[in-house]
Amino acid sequence: MNFAKLSTLTLAFAGLAAAASAQYGYSHYGTYSAENGIEIFKTHQRASVGYCLNFASATLTQHYRNQIDPPYVEYFGPQVDSTETRTLNTDVNYSWGAVGGMYLPLAKLSSKSILALNIDVAINFMQFNVGETILSKKLGLTEKIVGMNAGVPISIDFKSGGDAVLSKQYRSMFTFGIGANPCMYMMDYGPFVSSDESPFKMIPFVKAEVGIFAGIAFKLRGTAYLGTANYFDATEQNSTEMGPEGERPFDESSVRLVGKNYGYSLALLVMPFSWNWESE
Repeated sequence: MNFAKLSTLTLAFAGLAAAASAQYGYSHYGTYSAENGIEIFKTHQRASVGYCLNFASATLTQHYRNQIDPPYVEYFGPQVDSTETRTLNTDVNYSWGAVGGMYLPLAKLSSKSILALNIDVAINFMQFNVGETILSKKLGLTEKIVGMNAGVPISIDFKSGGDAVLSKQYRSMFTFGIGANPCMYMMDYGPFVSSDESPFKMIPFVKAEVGIFAGIAFKLRGTAYLGTANYFDATEQNSTEMGPEGERPFDESSVRLVGKNYGYSLALLVMPFSWNWESE
């Protein structure tokens, strides 16, 4: 599946749907009550904010090689040309995020379900613990890889229940959506900063939500971010002048971090203005 095309098509459809809603929805949905239609103007009642945990797995490949002149082998160790590969998982204690947003109704599907355009603003952090890496006699590293992404996830959602029609009459709620997250993605690993690639990415995703109204609406959202995750691909070279003869010990390190996808998130959301939904 071409995820880049999927992301582009999703955003294009979202734009067309929003334009159609603006032209058609305001004249037809604006006067409806929660019982027989959609209250399009109560956007603040559709707002949500929340906290999320991020989960991801990736393969780290590290390569190290050096060139040591004989007088310095005793100190630097013998010449090395080694590659190490290991699977890393995010540290849940340092992999979290915050999200907030709202949605606009596009079409009424039934008395308690709608098709909606959802727009969020999200910032996420993650940390992969690398652990100890011994690449030569004198080089031992205990490192971590940290990352951050900030974006504006946009999706087309099917919604059913209380949040679809802004009514306390339906205490449960369900959402399924598909969309794309245009975002800035940055990674840091010791001397290696970010990646050779552009930090701007378009990451497609699917999500599902379940919720309940208990004074205000609470929702649990699970999101899967699709497409191969090229987190990191960088190289560093060092050549240092040593000794009266000007010998130049040389070393080169490269790291590559790749995941089968961009991981998953689990978010707890609240809709702070849902206390003012229709009672009937």
